Amino acid sequence: MLAGDQDAPLTPTVPDSPAAWLRMNMLLSEVNEYKEAKSDCYQAKLNLGTDQTTTQQAALVSMADALADMVYVIYGTAATYGIDLDNVLDIVHDANMRKLVDGKVVKDEHGKIQKPAGWTPPEPEIKAAMFGGARG
Repeated sequence: MLAGDQDAPLTPTVPDSPAAWLRMNMLLSEVNEYKEAKSDCYQAKLNLGTDQTTTQQAALVSMADALADMVYVIYGTAATYGIDLDNVLDIVHDANMRKLVDGKVVKDEHGKIQKPAGWTPPEPEIKAAMFGGARG
């Protein structure tokens, strides 16, 4: 971030409005690239009259690039806010693993994993990690 002349506070901080808008616009741009890559992948799967391997490989390379770009921008955005995203991801991962019931997930009709009774959200642990206090 510093090489790009962008602030990267060491503690959680709300950035100034121009920095926040820049990060949001960058992420929206990357989401649009993802949407294009998703469309390319879908078209490649339907394109039976062409060299499917080459077409699908190109589409998947575009998808990989779009996904990596989103992650890169998200990590940069977290740095702009002074958020240790690796730590937050660990906490969210632990919370998601608590959705398992007897080693299995329960899904709704759309395939979304459901939260079991007694499940606790990650936000209190995230707050403790960011601003002090015991985790979990």
